[in-house]
Amino acid sequence: MNKNPLYETKLTTLQENILLELDKTMNFPFIYKKLNIKPITLTKIISLLVEKNLISDNQLSDTGKKMVHYITFKNETISSFLNKYKIAPSDEIINQMNSLDHKIIIALRNLL
Repeated sequence: MNKNPLYETKLTTLQENILLELDKTMNFPFIYKKLNIKPITLTKIISLLVEKNLISDNQLSDTGKKMVHYITFKNETISSFLNKYKIAPSDEIINQMNSLDHKIIIALRNLL
């Protein structure tokens, strides 16, 4: 059984953004230009995502696809919550909300 459940896999915002882009395309030059990062940064993050079993054989693994679904769900929930309660988004608020436990994210979704 997997010792590293999906919701315990911690990713940085950049890793999440790269994973979301990799779900759309494996065109690395496009990704590093779109995210304004250097090719070496993309390469290092991809190797970290491989270590976390989110990518295998140059494509998203099943766990990677589930993580993309969760990241999308989390981002939509945070955005909807901030909009509903008329909270002006700032980098600090977004970062704090992104670090919330998955159970809290689900609870926020249920409030909406």
